[in-house]
Amino acid sequence: MALSFPVLLFAQDIFDIAANGSPAEVRAALAAVADVNARDARGETALMRAASFSNSPQVIAVLVKAGARVQERNRHGDTAVKNPPRRVGRGNFTPSLSRNRT
Repeated sequence: MALSFPVLLFAQDIFDIAANGSPAEVRAALAAVADVNARDARGETALMRAASFSNSPQVIAVLVKAGARVQERNRHGDTAVKNPPRRVGRGNFTPSLSRNRT
């Protein structure tokens, strides 16, 4: 069951939307309130979460186009490019991220 965007905002934050949402949901979250380079408690950005969990290269593209900084580092020193995939079956988006070193 898909959640509508207003419900989704209350149920998840930008990090969860980046990891599990559609490109349209990510765009809506960014337009509503989200800072594309905000950090979670682990020091990760939405782009890092998307690189690790999302199955959609379009989500990565939306975040980069919105100004996500590809070379930002988390508390462990990893970037979105170096963040290891944590979801089985997730595509490898490293080549597309490597082309967008901002």
